[in-house]
Amino acid sequence: MMIMNTELQPLMEYFRLINKIRGAIEKSGSIEDALQKSLNCFADEIRCDFIIFWLAEKDSDLLHPHYWLGPRDFSHCVRRAGEGVVGRVYASGEAVTCFDYQAGDDPEIEQDMKEIPISSMICVPFESGSVRGCIQLFHDNGDHFDGELSEIAQILVLLISTTLEDSD
Repeated sequence: MMIMNTELQPLMEYFRLINKIRGAIEKSGSIEDALQKSLNCFADEIRCDFIIFWLAEKDSDLLHPHYWLGPRDFSHCVRRAGEGVVGRVYASGEAVTCFDYQAGDDPEIEQDMKEIPISSMICVPFESGSVRGCIQLFHDNGDHFDGELSEIAQILVLLISTTLEDSD
């Protein structure tokens, strides 16, 4: 069976992104720098408007935004394990997707994003060594994630966590 060139193109793009993320992490001097660089690569690739990396406190059930991309400041936000989308993803270790976001899907983030309509959201658990949390991605411009992008997001988050562990 011959694979058509058009079928290979997306696969080649993902390999390119994997190498780009690995390179960014390897050139980083700290875990914070590695996370920022890899999330920037990630955001550029899937063209999302917001990314928030929620980091869990050690010996606590609270999560705080450690790093974010987008025009909002999330430094004041706190989430509790098991509550809201971020808390449920963190507690369960299962990704949550809202391809066509509806009001009420995540009231906590809606409050934080006042006057910015969310059109689509993915929240993926993150774990690398002792660092645990989740990565939340949004579109606010009417674009929508789909099943393929959700799977890519989960694979890329796993890649970031694995690469960080390997680079420790």
